[in-house]
Amino acid sequence: SYGVDLGGRRIIKKQKILQAIKDNIGRSKIIYFPNGVYNINNTLEWKNSSGKWGAYLSFQGQSRANTIFKLRNNTFTSTGAPKAVIKTADDATEEGNEAFRNSIQDITVNTGTGNTGAIGIDWLANNRGILENVTIQSGDGQGLRGLSLMRVWQGPCLVKNVSISGFNYGIDVNESISSVTFEHITLSNQKVIGLRNQDNVVTVRNLKSTNNVPVIQNLDNRNGYGRRGLVTVLDGNFTGTSGASTKTAIVNESGLYVRNLVTSGYRAAIRHY
Repeated sequence: SYGVDLGGRRIIKKQKILQAIKDNIGRSKIIYFPNGVYNINNTLEWKNSSGKWGAYLSFQGQSRANTIFKLRNNTFTSTGAPKAVIKTADDATEEGNEAFRNSIQDITVNTGTGNTGAIGIDWLANNRGILENVTIQSGDGQGLRGLSLMRVWQGPCLVKNVSISGFNYGIDVNESISSVTFEHITLSNQKVIGLRNQDNVVTVRNLKSTNNVPVIQNLDNRNGYGRRGLVTVLDGNFTGTSGASTKTAIVNESGLYVRNLVTSGYRAAIRHY
């Protein structure tokens, strides 16, 4: 009821998507997006009609390759005030531990060109949330983060079958509670770090990276509380491209467990501080 079919192409205006969110947030509903390009010029925030953040909502695309959320070029240009194409939240606030059943599946998010302050998806989920079969890509490699998981109480949640191309940081994880599990992740062409973690518990199975920057950076606690972050990598394949020969694939300052890691093109596989 939110779309108009024009010659076989599904066109849904951003205002209609926002209305669909308002109508269904907090009701354990699924918003289904048929194949098509959905042109976006502002963040799709998970808020109700009163402007209050909500949870218990899913975005379900018809297919990962052909259900595309496309950010208008030169729209999110401020790196000091970055904005996401899609942003989920807690059941009452922008961050918290009741971001239940927030799921996104079978879509592509394309941040276009000239969007240096763009975040592909700023995702908050607790307990039963999943981000699955999703591609996040920058049209020109620019952008701050592909997938942002930096708000308080992130997780437990699952990120599965996700590919991220471009951005300064492919995946950025922060805060010490609770945990994020990744499986079948592909990272490429990041400018600073493929996956950065600070303080959280991150488990990654089958991580593939093609980059000339470090694939993983696991930071020490920024407030001096000791090494609280933990990263576990099972079955990694990291290919260093031109320029990677002077860098290390994993830069670790906290807890780390690695098994079955293959690297090429990097100076070293792991550097522990």
